[in-house]
Amino acid sequence: MAKITELTPGTWNVDQSHSAIGFSARHLMISKVRGRFSSFGGAITVTDDPLASTVHAVADTASVTTGDESRDIHLKSVDFFDVDHYPTLSFVSPWSAGLKSEGMPPLIFPSCLTPRRNGTPCRSPARV
Repeated sequence: MAKITELTPGTWNVDQSHSAIGFSARHLMISKVRGRFSSFGGAITVTDDPLASTVHAVADTASVTTGDESRDIHLKSVDFFDVDHYPTLSFVSPWSAGLKSEGMPPLIFPSCLTPRRNGTPCRSPARV
């Protein structure tokens, strides 16, 4: 396994065929509802100083799917994603926040997930 000092500077784009942006949420405190976004993109940018590197992803909110068409319609409404006014969901995190000692994956990032309002991020963990 590579150490952080061995990372090559550059930008690596998300490979959609080997990646996913998904979520889970409690429903009525009884069960979890899982979903994903089928249209998304992103990149990991490694800088000369690896600790200054970043992770960025964007999902098309209209591509949300949970396997239940009526739930998906509700998620796209003004009650949740309001896809007509907020077509994207943005995730940004400093790379260094996800590091555990000198190891690499799995990386868990405290992130700025920005649904609906740019500039009003909420904190949520993400796994790369």
